[in-house]
Amino acid sequence: EEDNLSEVDLIVDARLRELAKGAREGFDKSLTYDEATAARLDRAQNDQSKSEMQMPILESIDDAWDRVQSWIDSLIEEAIADYYSSQILREPGSAEECNSKKSPNSSNTPKIYDVFALSHSALIRTMIHQMVESQLPPDYLRTNEGSLRIPNLSRTIIDVQPYRNNNDGGGGHNRNNDEKIWGIKSKWTASLVELTDVSHLGENASHVPPYL
Repeated sequence: EEDNLSEVDLIVDARLRELAKGAREGFDKSLTYDEATAARLDRAQNDQSKSEMQMPILESIDDAWDRVQSWIDSLIEEAIADYYSSQILREPGSAEECNSKKSPNSSNTPKIYDVFALSHSALIRTMIHQMVESQLPPDYLRTNEGSLRIPNLSRTIIDVQPYRNNNDGGGGHNRNNDEKIWGIKSKWTASLVELTDVSHLGENASHVPPYL
C-alpha cells in the first residue's frame, strides 16, 4: 500500500477550493443569506471583532465554474502534450513506422489518464451540474434544500474526452500540427459514469453523514 501511495502525485490546487459563501460562511446551511448576514452583523457588534466586521467574499456559480474549467483544461492540455511527446517521430516507410503499426502504443491507440480530485460538496455539485446535468437520473437524491446530495466520501466518476477542432486542414501527425489542431483552449465532452457512489465504504456507508 505504501508503494502505491509513493507513486501518486498529490497536488494542492486552489482552483478546487470550496465555493466562497459570503455571509453564510461558517453558519448553518439552513440559514438564508439574509439571515446569515444579520447573524454575522449581530455577532460583529457584540464581539467588536475586526474579522467579523469584514464580510467574507461571495462567489457565484459562474465564478467557481470558471476556475474549475480552467483546471480541467490544464489537465487535458498536459495529457495531450504527454501523449504526443511519447510518440516516436517516424519517417515514412522507415522500420520505426512499420513497427509502430504493430505497437499497442501507436498514435491510434487511446490512452487513459486517471485523475483523482478531492473537493467540497458545493464545488463538486457545481462540477456535476455544469458537466453532466443532462445525464443525471431524474430520481437523484436531494438535500432538504433540494440540491443534489453529495454524501461524505462519495465517489463520482466522469469520463472526459478531448476532441479535435474541425479546421485541422487534414494535416499529418506531427507535434506542431497537433498543437495547432488542439488549440490553446481544450475542447472536450463529458460522460457520467458513476454518481455519488458510497459502495466502496462497505458497511461504514450507512454511518456516513447525509452530505458535506
